[in-house]
Amino acid sequence: MEKLLSCCPVCKEPLVAKVLSCPQCNLELANDFKLSPFDYLYDEDMDFLVCFLRAKGNLKTLQAYLGISYPTAKKRLEQLLRALNLTENDDLEVTDMTYYQTTTSHNASSIIRNKLIESNGKATIHTYDGTPHEIFLTKDGNAFTCKALPNVPYEFKIFDYIVNLLLREGGRASKGQARGKADKVGSPKCNEHTVTGVIAMEYYGKSEGESVFDPVFILAGILEWADIAKNGWGYIELTNNYGAKVGLDV
Repeated sequence: MEKLLSCCPVCKEPLVAKVLSCPQCNLELANDFKLSPFDYLYDEDMDFLVCFLRAKGNLKTLQAYLGISYPTAKKRLEQLLRALNLTENDDLEVTDMTYYQTTTSHNASSIIRNKLIESNGKATIHTYDGTPHEIFLTKDGNAFTCKALPNVPYEFKIFDYIVNLLLREGGRASKGQARGKADKVGSPKCNEHTVTGVIAMEYYGKSEGESVFDPVFILAGILEWADIAKNGWGYIELTNNYGAKVGLDV
């Protein structure tokens, strides 16, 4: 299903419509027209919504349409509801972090989780262009959320996949992308040598030829905030500090 371009291809911020025009009489209305939450859905979520409606809300029928298991169908439905802001917010709003245990591991996942706990469960990171975004520790302490991403928790292990790629590539790797119609999993911009490709295949479990959401613009900002990697134009590179911790000469 075709839908509006809803996010800026440069800074990833939500777009607004400035002009509405009538093709019959050429009347034009100029204003800041906000799009609906449905316009901001990613293709994967929109396709799921269409199938869900065709199945009239029956998850068993939906499973047959999509060829997925019941747990996967439930997870995709929860992801859709979060994207439409139809569930409770899992962002952590308390400042008492004594419940959460930090670790001494050098894994990127542990470092970022520890730093977020030390920041009282909430922090501001910046994308490459300097745009600020808030990230939140989830209530279970095992993931984070960010309003600039689909409203689902991201497990901290996603950063370990990225760092493992950087180590395999000698400390630096292309971010890649999955925004264009041709940028499917396995394409030059979304393969095993790019951050986007590794997230698609190793974190999301996507196969070659499938579409995937690209969250790298936020993840790269988080890695830089944690002093694990430099967020460059089109690439991510391990910092000297982190490289020394893992025995890499960077």
